[in-house]
Amino acid sequence: RAGLSYDPQRKDRFFTDLGGRPRTVPVKPDDVGFYLSFDQLVFKEVPGAAEDSQGLGLFLRYGFAHGDVNAVENFWSLGAQYQGLIPTRDDDVLGFGVAQGILSEQLRKTGADPHRETVLELYYNALVLPWVTVTPDFQWILNPGGENGRDAFVAGMRVQMSF
Repeated sequence: RAGLSYDPQRKDRFFTDLGGRPRTVPVKPDDVGFYLSFDQLVFKEVPGAAEDSQGLGLFLRYGFAHGDVNAVENFWSLGAQYQGLIPTRDDDVLGFGVAQGILSEQLRKTGADPHRETVLELYYNALVLPWVTVTPDFQWILNPGGENGRDAFVAGMRVQMSF
């Protein structure tokens, strides 16, 4: 999959005020970006069964937004998930992913010291009822905010119901 994003709103550009002299904040009238997304089932437990989706899938994502008005200029993620890894739990999914937001160098004009924020994520999506899934999710965030902060660990739980 591929896509474009467009934001017609005027956005303030990152800038320096040249030593404190008053000046008008420059703006950008239109903002565009793009993304690419790939996912592929690379191993199927039952190769001949078209309706069976058990197996190992891989994914890769990339996104770009102009760094003169967006704090995150580049983003990528990759990972794998396995559906039906545990016997008798054919609809459950175990997944692991790595994501990274690369901050814009233009942020230096605002006095920031931008770098990268990286997230490692592990999740397990369990089908509890035909219409309810529960997903415990664990994330280790390296360099939160991209400014050399302390690493963070986040644990969460999602519940999804389909009616």
